[in-house]
Amino acid sequence: MSVDYHYQYKVYNKSGSDYNWSKRWERVTENDFGLDGVIGLDYMLKEVPFSFFTDLIIFCELFDDPFLFKMQGGLGVRYNF
Repeated sequence: MSVDYHYQYKVYNKSGSDYNWSKRWERVTENDFGLDGVIGLDYMLKEVPFSFFTDLIIFCELFDDPFLFKMQGGLGVRYNF
């Protein structure tokens, strides 16, 4: 996966009294390998075709940054047909 980083920084003159803004961008390729687990809840309504859900995903890196844990979650509504 490639990610673009855009940033700007101050470049001071030799006297240190004045500066110019410099802009730069980088493209970084990052490969991660690990394990993930998903846990969630789902509530279905009896009379209408909608259900509500929540999910929690836990990811553990094994390659590139071992034992780094990341989490993300979500809420949502589904139309069931």
